[in-house]
Amino acid sequence: LFILYALGRVKPIYVWLISLILFGDFFLNILFRDKYLLINNTVHAAFTLLCFLQAIRAFRNKNPGSWLIGLIALAVVFINIATILFLIGNFGKVSGPVLGITPFVVTVCAVIYLALRYGRTNRSLEHQLQQVQKLSDENLRKEQEKQQLLAAQNETLEKQVTERTAELRRSLDDLRSTQAQLIQSEKM
Repeated sequence: LFILYALGRVKPIYVWLISLILFGDFFLNILFRDKYLLINNTVHAAFTLLCFLQAIRAFRNKNPGSWLIGLIALAVVFINIATILFLIGNFGKVSGPVLGITPFVVTVCAVIYLALRYGRTNRSLEHQLQQVQKLSDENLRKEQEKQQLLAAQNETLEKQVTERTAELRRSLDDLRSTQAQLIQSEKM
């Protein structure tokens, strides 16, 4: 599952399906032992073939770190072949030290792959953080420009209101003086 996930070739529904098959195979093998041997070996063979095909795809893939996934897949193939040979009874054909180093290879390759992937993700996040900071600074600058423009417009509006109020007062004063003159002229 790790191999398929790392290569980006599996959808979540297939992860559950493969998990169900592998765990189901494990429990059926425990329950039915000898009666289930043929199906168990068939599942192991299919899984081994799948891992071998994924190893080939990983080595052909141009993504960084894919070769590590290929090594993991080949190690899993080797472990499954050794398991099948053990079940068949020809385990002596696989040496103990060679079989013992295989899980170590899987672990080391997985750790290196995850470290490389973490590093790439970290660099990507740093780059995105820089872009967000740049956009944030730009938005802050634009907001400050808008605030300055609003302040200038408010000042202009206040000036216009003051001027118009003064004009209206003058007009009112002129109107009152004209009214007073009219009243004076009528009295005479």
